[in-house]
Amino acid sequence: MRALSSGDLPAHRDNRNTWQIEREALDKWASDRSGHVPDNVRAEIAVRSGQDRTPVSDTPETLARLAVAEARLADVTAERDRLAALLEKALEPRPGLIERMARLVRG
Repeated sequence: MRALSSGDLPAHRDNRNTWQIEREALDKWASDRSGHVPDNVRAEIAVRSGQDRTPVSDTPETLARLAVAEARLADVTAERDRLAALLEKALEPRPGLIERMARLVRG
């Protein structure tokens, strides 16, 4: 979103208010930013995409990072569930004005 608002990534909004980004513009923007990706993130991307076949060791540092990542995942999952419950509650049908006035008269 920062790239869109700064104009670094050219895009426009369509009639449904969603961003439309040309594939070539996105590829160019991503390649321009390739120098900004830290080496550890680049390595993680390579591992996840299957480009790097180096074995992952169970060093104390790796295990600590894993524990932190699992804790963050648990926090994000809990927040997602909380927000989903709030959204469900917000989307529940509410009685209209006539219905509420009828309840007041009845009781």
